[in-house]
Amino acid sequence: MLGNEWIMSIVNYLPTQKFIDVMGSVSQGAAIGDMTQDLLICGGWTVISIVAAAAVYSRKRFDR
Repeated sequence: MLGNEWIMSIVNYLPTQKFIDVMGSVSQGAAIGDMTQDLLICGGWTVISIVAAAAVYSRKRFDR
């Protein structure tokens, strides 16, 4: 689908792709240790999303 290798490497770290990887591992009966990297990346995206939402909310809240 995409020809550029660097674009594919970026896409592989997006949370949607990691959720797909985790669900595939779960359906194949993999242990938690096999999914650690994918789960940590999803957790990182979660933290980034919460921080970004808090920053936007605090700016909107205190605008006059």
